[in-house]
Amino acid sequence: MYQKSGGTKKKPHTRAKDDTSNKVVRINGESKMITKTTRWKYKNKTAKLWFGIADEGNKLVKQHNTLYINKDWLVLSTTQAKALQKKMADKAYQAKLKTAGKAFVEKQVMAAMQKNPTMSATDRGKLVKQATAEFQAQAVKKLIASLK
Repeated sequence: MYQKSGGTKKKPHTRAKDDTSNKVVRINGESKMITKTTRWKYKNKTAKLWFGIADEGNKLVKQHNTLYINKDWLVLSTTQAKALQKKMADKAYQAKLKTAGKAFVEKQVMAAMQKNPTMSATDRGKLVKQATAEFQAQAVKKLIASLK
């Protein structure tokens, strides 16, 4: 399964059959998926006439998916994704994360203010956004590590 954007309810997935193989490649650029398929084709009209009864024309023989994923993205199994979703729905865990995140952000801002007491409000706002993103990344990594 993979998710193209955050708002999609139905997540697309690759085929889960023996004729399909998937390979994950970590890259620094934009994430994408390249699919290569092999299908049966008749050599000519005569072959189609004689063997077309079996309806093997245009049948999928094999499919190979190569998923190029940004190094900053996380790769989860379906069981890990379900466990993560269940844990994130827990209200007590969310409250704990919120207080820990607030403390982390305040600590980062205080440390930056000690280094530069004349920091402007816009710089503080940027720092808060950066610290919040850093905390969220750390929290998700810790949660996933605990699920493994």
